[in-house]
Amino acid sequence: MQQGRHNAVNPMIDRRRIVSMLSSLPVIALGRSERVGAASTARGKDMATPAIARPTLFSSQSMWNATPVDPLLGDIAISPHQTPWIEEGAYASRIFFAAQDDPPMTIMGRTGGEDIQVANEGVWRSIVIPRFPADTMPATGTDGHCTIIDPVTGLMHGFWQLKKVGGQWRATKYVASPLAGTGFGTASNPDNVRASGTSAAAGMMLASERGLAVLPHALALCLDLSSFSSGPVFPATMEDYKGVHGDYTGTPGHSFKMGTLFLLPPQFDAEALHWEEARVIARTLKRHGAYLVDATRGTASLSAEIGSGWSRSSVNGVWQNSWARDVKQIFDALRAVTSVAGWLDADGAPFTPTPWGWQNILSMRGPWSAAKGMRAGGLQGRYDGAADMYLVPATSTPCGMTKHLVRRDPAQTASWRQWMTGQAFFSNPVPGAEYRLAAVGTGMIDGRLLFRNGKYQQIGATDNLSPGEERTFPWPADATVVEMQINKPAGPEASIRLELTTRDPRAAG
Repeated sequence: MQQGRHNAVNPMIDRRRIVSMLSSLPVIALGRSERVGAASTARGKDMATPAIARPTLFSSQSMWNATPVDPLLGDIAISPHQTPWIEEGAYASRIFFAAQDDPPMTIMGRTGGEDIQVANEGVWRSIVIPRFPADTMPATGTDGHCTIIDPVTGLMHGFWQLKKVGGQWRATKYVASPLAGTGFGTASNPDNVRASGTSAAAGMMLASERGLAVLPHALALCLDLSSFSSGPVFPATMEDYKGVHGDYTGTPGHSFKMGTLFLLPPQFDAEALHWEEARVIARTLKRHGAYLVDATRGTASLSAEIGSGWSRSSVNGVWQNSWARDVKQIFDALRAVTSVAGWLDADGAPFTPTPWGWQNILSMRGPWSAAKGMRAGGLQGRYDGAADMYLVPATSTPCGMTKHLVRRDPAQTASWRQWMTGQAFFSNPVPGAEYRLAAVGTGMIDGRLLFRNGKYQQIGATDNLSPGEERTFPWPADATVVEMQINKPAGPEASIRLELTTRDPRAAG
């Protein structure tokens, strides 16, 4: 459930609630119908070490592609008062791959204006997808999720409430994220199209993965609002907009936070399940688990690609009670992970996940203003989320831009949301810690950080850094306000991103 879902038309008319009420009745399959064959009905032989394919989405050290080592599980079960479900219909998503010769497409806002919420940019505008597949079709539910992968740029174009109105494509929210990225939000770009700050494609059981003995990634789990308590946990960066204000109704000790990892215990007998699809899901949940990434009304669901056939709830229009039993056994046995001894990446190598405080904590999103003394020419350029750069066009005179950042206040309700104004850190810098400031970009341009205390007095500044330059420095103890400055001389277009990172253990919490 995304933050804008409360503004959607008839948000309470939700197919999930209907499924919850009618779960005991025959239904028509949401995905494609297939004959019941030996591969689906025969009980599989015990497979101690099933073959694993390499994941096709995200980096090898993405938490989606990681395997926990020696995990410890809690003893709290998911509430039985929600219908177990494999979602591959109206509230799922599908991946479309752009071809090099696909034409561009302009996407307007929900009302037809230039008002799409562009995640991580902090602005509302229209967008242009450089290569838009002709067969693009978003999910039909109120979420309207859809993902386009562009191999040319290496970007994933994610949409929320994408739909076609009178020949015009419209969406409420859009995000561009790297295909080789984490699949979760980051400290500098926490937002995406799902409530948890993840891509709609992340954790989805793909049509192309049918036939595998175990999937090479964790799955995406959604639970009823009554299963949540507020406050996202790593690797999730966000939660539902109104989760902290009463939408999350979970009780202490019997609820879970957005981003929680669930696993099936090692003693769960995946091979005793009736359906091969269920056995594959169970094997995957024993190895990689499932991350809690979104909220539902009435169901506990795992996400599958639209029409992929992972759900066997109905075959040739006939309700399959054996499938319902398999899925219920799986959900009844899922438990939250309380600790792990370590992690293995997609190649089986040990690695340490990068916590928020060790990621780049500096975002180039606005609001920006023209620097003092250079306001006659107005603000030049803008932050572009797809490029993750501040882009400045060619100018005939020098220009300067500035923005301010303050420390996130953890004492405030839903403090993790303070970054959305563009004027607060998602992860606060640690006073006294050694930080590295690096400039990335192109052209003649530079940037720096200027530090001010609580009285707004300047107490220090870094050097001006051009693309390719970097400096290390201890973070000033009294820096309560950080001013980012960008300077560009007259001349051709240029771009810049400032990155602020540390490996100080105090920042890893």
